[in-house]
Amino acid sequence: MNDNETKLRQEILEDARRRGERLVQRATMDVDKALAALRTEIEAYRTERLAAARREAEAKTRALTAHQGHEIRRRWLQRREEVLDALFDACLAEVEEGRGMDPSRSLRECLVEALAGIGPRDTVVRVGPSCAGVLTDELLGAARLEAWGEGAPGALTRRVDEGLPPGVMVESADGGRLFDNTYRTRLARLRAPLRARVCAGIDVAEGGMGSDE
Repeated sequence: MNDNETKLRQEILEDARRRGERLVQRATMDVDKALAALRTEIEAYRTERLAAARREAEAKTRALTAHQGHEIRRRWLQRREEVLDALFDACLAEVEEGRGMDPSRSLRECLVEALAGIGPRDTVVRVGPSCAGVLTDELLGAARLEAWGEGAPGALTRRVDEGLPPGVMVESADGGRLFDNTYRTRLARLRAPLRARVCAGIDVAEGGMGSDE
C-alpha cells in the first residue's frame, strides 16, 4: 500500500469517525429532549392528579362539614323543642294549680275575654270543680260589666262542669257561640307567639344556631 492509499484510508476513517460522533451527539440530544419532554409530561400529570385529589378531598371535607353542621342544627332544634315543651307543661301545671297568682283575678280576666268574644247575649258560664268556689256572683257581675258594659242585654248562668279543667268556658244559651278560655286552651293559643319570643331570645344568645329560617 503506497502513501496515497494510506492517506486516503485515513481520511475515510477520520470522516467516518466525525460522522459517527455527530450521529452520537445528535442521538444524545434527541434522547435528552425526549427525556425532558417525558419529565414535563410526567410532572404535568402528577400536578393534575394532585390537584384532582385535592379538589376531591376539599369537596368531601365540605360535604362532611355541611353534614355535621346540619346534624348539629337538627339536634339543637330537637333539644330546643323538648325544652320548650317541658317549659309549657311546667307553666300549665303552675297555672292550673294556681301557684304564684291570684285565682280570682286570673279567672275574672279569662271570663272577661271570653264574654267579650261571644258578645252580649244569654250565656252559660261553665267552670270546673277547682274554680267553682272562685266564680262568685260578685265576680260574674264585675266581669259582665267590664266585658259588655252597663245596660247590655243577656243573662249569665253559672254551671259547674265536672270534666272541665281550670279556667272558664262560656257558651251562648242557644249553642251558637262557644269560647273556650280554660287555661289549657288559652296557653295553647298563646303557644305560637310565646314560642317565637322565647326562640328569638335563645337564638340571639346562641348566635342564631337554632334559627328556623
